[in-house]
Amino acid sequence: MLLDEPFQGLDQMNIRKSKALIDTILKENHTMVFITHFDHEIPSCVNKRIILSN
Repeated sequence: MLLDEPFQGLDQMNIRKSKALIDTILKENHTMVFITHFDHEIPSCVNKRIILSN
């Protein structure tokens, strides 16, 4: 699954719901690519990161 800035434009309640859904999906051993500019948006269940910089 590829998620590119999935929380952009969501209110706090829907961000929490989305994070809970992502946690559920990843607990089922699915692979996800999560793209964001903000570290605080990365769900706690994410166990590997690649950081790109100039």
